[in-house]
Amino acid sequence: MALINKLLGKDEREEKIKKEISSLEFRKGTVMASITSEIMSLRGGQEKHFLDAGRYAYEVWCKDKTQADLTSFWNEVQELTDKIEVQEAKKKEMAERYDEEIKIIASSLNTVVNSSMPTVSSGSAFCQNCNSVVSDTDVFCQVCGTKLRD
Repeated sequence: MALINKLLGKDEREEKIKKEISSLEFRKGTVMASITSEIMSLRGGQEKHFLDAGRYAYEVWCKDKTQADLTSFWNEVQELTDKIEVQEAKKKEMAERYDEEIKIIASSLNTVVNSSMPTVSSGSAFCQNCNSVVSDTDVFCQVCGTKLRD
């Protein structure tokens, strides 16, 4: 009976680890998606400024046959570029934090997680877009949808 209880305890611990890791992966995915969305919005703002600058330069050229001063456009584009860099650094930092927390949980209970769960190990793969843990069989990232392989 003690052996069965021990085995049941181990299974319960493994189940607890799986739930904790799954919860962390879900939270990580939500955070990564939010930051990725913000980055995409900022890039959209950059594209708009590029188009507006081109339109303005063309209008000035047509009207006066002179070159337009585009400094204000470039300053706004640079501000957006700086914000994008901050968000990308934040995304990387948050992914690393979540991955480290998952490692700690998995190792603190000294249990091997079922291979169907994403694990963080030296052989793990990460999405190049959002840094989420991906499996060897994933074609697309489960978090951001980035294509991982053909």
